[in-house]
Amino acid sequence: MMSSTSNGTVATLGDDVTGLEPGDRVAVNPVVPCNTCSHCKRGETNLCENAASIGGAGDRILDGSFAEYVRVPAANVEKVGDLPLSHAALAERLGCCIHAADRSGVGQADSVALIGDRSAS
Repeated sequence: MMSSTSNGTVATLGDDVTGLEPGDRVAVNPVVPCNTCSHCKRGETNLCENAASIGGAGDRILDGSFAEYVRVPAANVEKVGDLPLSHAALAERLGCCIHAADRSGVGQADSVALIGDRSAS
């Protein structure tokens, strides 16, 4: 485990963490897989049946989100280099949007209409 501040900078590292240093600028994947279910064992951690969420929605929520410091598994951290932290903060959300667009077959030059009711859940 490691700690990162809310602005995306590693503050401290756990004893077993390698590949990261205090001061590294990072983005965080907020979905923590269980690594024991059948999906995780096949490497499909995005389909984990028992995933926890760092400070977000889900059946299992870990402390985080708007905290000044949050403890994050090293496997959920990605270095962002010189990317502005305001952009890095959108990495996970943008990834979800790109994945959805890829699955839909929508291309870069295609026109689409998004229709829905904000209040529907």
